[in-house]
Amino acid sequence: MDTAGPIGGWKASTTARWDRCPATPSAAHRSDACVASDRQHRPGEQLRGPHIDDHELFGGAVFQLAVDLAPIGIALVSTEGTFLRVNAELCRILGRSTEDLMASSFQAITHPDDLDADLALLEETLAGSRTGYRIEKRYLGTDGTVVWVQLDVVLVREDDRPLYFISQIQDIGPRKEAEDRLRQLALHDALTDLPNRTLFRDRAERALARAERLGHPIAIGFVDLDDFKLVNDTRGHAAGDQLLVQVGAQIQAQLRAGDTVARFGGDEFVILIDDLPDEATATGIADRIVTALKASPGLALEDLGVSASLGLVISTPGTTVDDLLRHADLAMYEAKRRGKDRVAVYDLSLETRVIDRLETEQRLRLALDRQELFPAYQPVISLADGSTLGHEVLARWQHPHAGVVTAAKFIPIAAEAHLLDRLTVQLLDQVEAQVERLTGPDGRCILVNVTPRVLIEVEVRTLLDVIAACCPDPSCLVLEMTESELLRLDSPAATALRDLRATGIRFAVDDFGTGYSSLSMLASLRPDILKIDRSFTESLQEPAATAVVEALCRMAADLGMTTIGEGVEQQEQADRLLALGCDAAQGFLWSPARAIDDLPR
Repeated sequence: MDTAGPIGGWKASTTARWDRCPATPSAAHRSDACVASDRQHRPGEQLRGPHIDDHELFGGAVFQLAVDLAPIGIALVSTEGTFLRVNAELCRILGRSTEDLMASSFQAITHPDDLDADLALLEETLAGSRTGYRIEKRYLGTDGTVVWVQLDVVLVREDDRPLYFISQIQDIGPRKEAEDRLRQLALHDALTDLPNRTLFRDRAERALARAERLGHPIAIGFVDLDDFKLVNDTRGHAAGDQLLVQVGAQIQAQLRAGDTVARFGGDEFVILIDDLPDEATATGIADRIVTALKASPGLALEDLGVSASLGLVISTPGTTVDDLLRHADLAMYEAKRRGKDRVAVYDLSLETRVIDRLETEQRLRLALDRQELFPAYQPVISLADGSTLGHEVLARWQHPHAGVVTAAKFIPIAAEAHLLDRLTVQLLDQVEAQVERLTGPDGRCILVNVTPRVLIEVEVRTLLDVIAACCPDPSCLVLEMTESELLRLDSPAATALRDLRATGIRFAVDDFGTGYSSLSMLASLRPDILKIDRSFTESLQEPAATAVVEALCRMAADLGMTTIGEGVEQQEQADRLLALGCDAAQGFLWSPARAIDDLPR
């Protein structure tokens, strides 16, 4: 290649190797190179006017007019990289003046990350291995802004000597922005802008591969908000969405740099903790997340707090991402089973327990379809005279293989699976046929357990119809709700309860003394009955338990409430409760819960 030596700080050798040393091109070099031409590169002879010579076509007014009016950026660039001629559209695209570009080089305004690829293609073109090329690259504006373009480059030669490059530049910024938006939508959750399942899996696969190489495990955690459906049902989906955005941000704040939180959908978030030095690091992060979600005042929705259950699993050699996700999910269900608002770490025994639990749920659904559940009744006894005041309705399951299954083994599963509404209505339907025997001529009461969810999911009208059918006298029916459930008694459930009580139905607080309800709550709800939890009955020999029971009985009496002691198994417990002011009791001392046909007549 014929050269005149170094020009403008850039030099071209016979091997077409380019070196990085951009500088302002010399005036001499910019003079005639831009108008030189080779006949073989011109348009066909038939397109040229008879009076237009080569110089006029490529360097004269006609060419300049065509270039200036072109809807794309056009530039003539020297073999050293300096601009020889530019049009107005190129100046607009790059946000630079003609003078600025003519005093510069393409190397000086190319994004550093794109320069190597551009130079490599130029070297191949100068060496003759290609006639030109097309690439997408980034230029830099005067203020440092990035400008995405599609660049088409052709080298003009004369007698095999490189003269200059003709560059066509199209602005592809809008297309790149659209591609970025599509990529963002494909890999991120639309609501929270967190990574979605696809991006999370990609990061987890990479992290697990590093863990296998380096020997540092990773951890994956499933985070599920407790009772989130209640938020949507009572506050609306807009409030639920706002809460999810805040929760995602709060989880992110507890992670280390390099860790990931993704939203898989609904109220399910998944975390990836990479490069673990030990298991304690992962459990510490998990504990921080659960604590932060509960403690953050910004996450509270009026009287509804926020808590989450988190299942955590640590990788071991040979595990896959699918294994880890499944195990973390199982651990999350275990956290909910233990009472929610906590962390559970996966182990092999957990999988067996959770699988058994899921199978029980499936069988319970089938049992409801087959009408295998039936009511059993435990008498409530007056401590003063030993008479039967009523019966508590307790669910029993006539399992085809296991026999009669008590409520403690399936009611928690029914609650998690949102089956309590069906179960309650089904039991009340059966009570209807037995009500005369239960209430008797002296109007004994029937106590039925309900939850706030049942009050919301079963329409009040439906409940009233069922209750009216089974209890002609509404005062014979008592709806029980545990003290812990009272904390979930939001406005819709409280309204439903008020509507039911307005008909004459009575209300009892079950397991009192085990939750965190306040005296002001009792004063506002004014239940008819307080049922003292069995833990106090079992501890009546201890002074502290005795003092609590005595205070509860005195307070209930002052508020006009009846007290019932639960779990009484010994006569001395019954005597002690009576001495402390308790009105009634129930327990194995008198009778376990029995089917209607097994009750004494």
